[in-house]
Amino acid sequence: MTKRISSVLLVFVLLLSLLSGCDNQKAEPLTLKHNGTAYELHAPADLQVMAEHPDQSYILMADIDMQGITWSTAGNLTGSLNGNGKTISNLTVSSANGENMGLFAGVEGSGQIQNLHLENITVQASDTDAQNIGTFAGINKGTITGCTVTGLITDTRQGTEEKPINAGCFVGKAETGSKTLGGETVCVTDNAERFTTEKLSADVKLFVADSETVNRGFVGAADSGSTISGLWVDRFYSSERLPETIRQRQQIAVDYMYQMAEVEWTVPSVMTHKGNSSIHDQIFEPGKTYYGIPYDHTAGSLERFMSVMDESNQVKQEVAETLGKSDWTTKEYGFTLYMGNDCSSAVGWAWMQISPNEVGKAINGEYQGGTYVVLTNDMIPNINNQEKYGIYPVGSWNGEDFVGRGAAYQVMTLTKCSEVVEANGEEKIFEAYAQTRKADALIFGEPGGHARLVSEDPIVIRNADNAIDIEKSYFVIHEQGDGLYNNLYNQTNSSWRTNYRYTFDVLMHGSKKLTKEAQLLEAGSGKGYLPVTVRALQQETMPEAFAVEYPESTDTYALTPTAGRLYSNYRIQSTTVTVKDSAGVVVYDREVFTGTDGVYESFRGSNTIVHLSTYHNNAMDGLPAGTYTFTVQATLSNGSVHTIAENQTYQHS
Repeated sequence: MTKRISSVLLVFVLLLSLLSGCDNQKAEPLTLKHNGTAYELHAPADLQVMAEHPDQSYILMADIDMQGITWSTAGNLTGSLNGNGKTISNLTVSSANGENMGLFAGVEGSGQIQNLHLENITVQASDTDAQNIGTFAGINKGTITGCTVTGLITDTRQGTEEKPINAGCFVGKAETGSKTLGGETVCVTDNAERFTTEKLSADVKLFVADSETVNRGFVGAADSGSTISGLWVDRFYSSERLPETIRQRQQIAVDYMYQMAEVEWTVPSVMTHKGNSSIHDQIFEPGKTYYGIPYDHTAGSLERFMSVMDESNQVKQEVAETLGKSDWTTKEYGFTLYMGNDCSSAVGWAWMQISPNEVGKAINGEYQGGTYVVLTNDMIPNINNQEKYGIYPVGSWNGEDFVGRGAAYQVMTLTKCSEVVEANGEEKIFEAYAQTRKADALIFGEPGGHARLVSEDPIVIRNADNAIDIEKSYFVIHEQGDGLYNNLYNQTNSSWRTNYRYTFDVLMHGSKKLTKEAQLLEAGSGKGYLPVTVRALQQETMPEAFAVEYPESTDTYALTPTAGRLYSNYRIQSTTVTVKDSAGVVVYDREVFTGTDGVYESFRGSNTIVHLSTYHNNAMDGLPAGTYTFTVQATLSNGSVHTIAENQTYQHS
């Protein structure tokens, strides 16, 4: 009996031992090979086992393609995952684990991910309750090192003040004591409402809502005492978020600047041009092709320059014969009379394609003008000329935010770039750089100032702590004038630069190169550039272009081809008067470009008022007495043509 009891007890103990062994099998992923240090991962099924047992140590032994397999966010990693330099590709994460979402919900303090590459990962958080969204993990309390990632994160939700959404290219949130080291992985963040991936060159594309309750970046939110490194491209001020009307205006301005810069032309004989300094003095020779409107302070448009060209874009022979006689000591002769523009007036002409002046009024026979786009070297807005010139700062200067304010909003009293930078601090100006958009301008307002048109949205690269990396962030610009240095040193036959790149660092601090020639080539004139814009690039609604004649014809006023004045809400680029005799034969037909046609005269005003007698006073010279008809037309800076008088009868005596 005793032996039987002993046998039963022995069997019971053995059963308990076996059952205990079964429990041990459930506690460890024994289906995976263990190499003595970690469990090996070879296939998608192995990753699923890892997700069920995130407290173990794993090593990736082969690249794993997760195409077609939906991944549910794994629990918190308390063990380790050694990527071993291998890649997990095509992973799609569409469900959260509590408030966290990613490959893992979180990496605990004891957890570690290293040397892992995630390729083409997709994280879709819009239909979840996740607060922390990342690729490797929603939240990191441990260590992520030596890893890279490419992919797409989308979340159209807006958080709340009590519960903001934290979305990051690596992890949504990094807690105190954690390490998230992303190396050179570059993330780009943009507005989820647009959801466009075109022209976004980055490893990870992060689309989240445009909201103060959504934190975005390489790491969405980081507690003090966390260590993070990585880069992300900030596109939240991208032009793509603007209304289509404004985007069209941006393109018109940039295209016009480019056309001024790239027009090709030749001369039939040697012609000279006298500038305001020796670097602007130019000799044009036959047999050479020149590019772009030449540099000159007469501030002309592309159309005005092309008016002296024949069908093959060669200066007309009669122009060359009559105006090619400069002796380099006077501005009264030479090609100067028909030459192009300088840096700020080139930007001004680009803006005038899209920017109307405020509508003026005729009061007691006198025209009362409104604001207009400036044509001046001093393009910095200040309290004295803000309303007059209609040019405004981008971003926040002196603690005031321009975006969304009224057109006459006054932001500053300082008149020099260096004073603005000193008063605001460089970081605020760099943040203004980040908010600059296509077709805005960069200006340097010190003596020898300069202006550049931004030809595309800047590339704004931030470090993981959201500070702008000023050596990697850059503008691409079109500019008139700086190219003279190219002409001087490189013989490019142009005074322009198109699609030229300047880093934020160079624009603020100037070139760090040693030689004067290299500094001129890289940085142009000055440092401490400031971003400015015009109302047409900020406000969608603009008045329609108009041009009328004042005073109008009355019983006591005889309207003639040269009487009266025109006024417009755009700059009047040219006027055309056509006179016919009683038989319908044209006896006078001339388009005259306003401002500097026939006399050297700077026109740094709006030119919204034109006196016909100034430009067409010889319309009836030498004609016999009789009945004539005339037509007057005005071409505005935006290219529109307006008929002021049509087949108006006039009795000439």
